[in-house]
Amino acid sequence: MRVWLFGALSALLVAGPLAAAGTAGWSFARTDSSLEFSGRYEDIELSGSCREFKVQLEFDDNGKPGLLRVLVNTNSIEMNDSDINQELRKQDWFNTAVNGQASYESSSIERSDDGNFIASGILNLKGSSHPVDVPFAWQQQGAEASVRGELQLLRLQWNIGIGEWADTSLIADEVEVRFQVRLERND
Repeated sequence: MRVWLFGALSALLVAGPLAAAGTAGWSFARTDSSLEFSGRYEDIELSGSCREFKVQLEFDDNGKPGLLRVLVNTNSIEMNDSDINQELRKQDWFNTAVNGQASYESSSIERSDDGNFIASGILNLKGSSHPVDVPFAWQQQGAEASVRGELQLLRLQWNIGIGEWADTSLIADEVEVRFQVRLERND
């Protein structure tokens, strides 16, 4: 049960960064894409992934990213332990019976100082909505492209791991989210 807290939150939040282009002639290649997370339980790093998510990255006429939208099925969080996976679906964690989906939608995407991008938007998770900046890199080679990045989220901001799990000396508040998404050009 110790790993599931971090894994679940990270998976949901990371979904935001994992983007796939749609409007500009790109499609999301799920088999070569990943949304992963890690956190700390009693100073031990635990990790997991999110298996079901949808991503859309749209570009304007000048080739600049204009919209990032992500949907994540919170029932698909995987911590490689069936007991932890079941616990994550409960009310103190993701309450998936009521909140089975998390979403992220950008309001703007700008170039960062390092030449990559930062999407600014709102993450909706477990009935709470908060602003989140998602940094990402875009690389294109011919008919294929990739989007990758990482960010840190605070689980308690979304009431993830509350009740007996809220003690940050046991389970850290910080969750590291990493994503890599492969895209294919639609011709």
